[in-house]
Amino acid sequence: QAPRWLRSWRDLPRPLASSCLHRASTQAAMAGAVSAARAEGRQGGTSELLRGIPKFRKAPSTGGGRHAATNPVPAQVQRNDALPNNCHELSRSLKRFATAEERVRWLAEFPGEAFARMFRVEIDAELLQLMVREMYALMVPSCTDDTLPAACRGILGALARHCPRALEFAASFATAGERAKMEALLTALEGSRSECESEDDLPLARRLLVGSRDN
Repeated sequence: QAPRWLRSWRDLPRPLASSCLHRASTQAAMAGAVSAARAEGRQGGTSELLRGIPKFRKAPSTGGGRHAATNPVPAQVQRNDALPNNCHELSRSLKRFATAEERVRWLAEFPGEAFARMFRVEIDAELLQLMVREMYALMVPSCTDDTLPAACRGILGALARHCPRALEFAASFATAGERAKMEALLTALEGSRSECESEDDLPLARRLLVGSRDN
C-alpha cells in the first residue's frame, strides 16, 4: 500500500518504486514474524526466532529465603610449611624471617629436588645475590657457629648439583663487587671445613659462580 502523500507507486520512477516496495514488504514480513513469535511465547513454547537467546531472569532463591551466592575460585595460597615452587614464592617466603641466620638455616633444610623444581627454568640473578649476601654476612670475616658453614656449603652444593646451568647463568650477571663477595664467601667456606668432613660440592659451586682458580 502506497503512503497517503503518494497516489500510486506508479507515480515514482521505476527503480525508486521497486526499492520502496521491497523495503515495505520486508518490514511487513518482519513485523508478522515478531508478532507470531510473541504469540507462541505466550502459549508456552519457544519460537525459532527466540531460540538460542539466553534468559537473564534470576532463578527463585532457595534455602530459607537466603540468596544463593557463587564464590569465586580462591587463588592458590602457600602454606607456611610448604616449600616454594618458584623464584617469586621463594623471595616472598624469605621476607618472613627477621635475620640472615634464620633465612640460611631455612634454606639449608631444602632437599636438592626442591631447588631443582624451583629453578628448573632459571635462577633470578637478584635472588642469587640475596642468598650470597645472607651467607656472606654470616661467614665473613669469621663465624663462631660451627653449624652455619655446613649449612652454607649445603645450599651452594645443592644449587651446583641440581641446577648447574641456571646457577652459572645467574652468576654471569654479577658485578665486580658481587663477584668479589662470592669469592670471599667461597674462600671462607673452604677454610672452615674440618679434616673429618667428607668432600662436598663446593669446588663445583666455585667453578659455576666465579670460575676455577686458574681463571
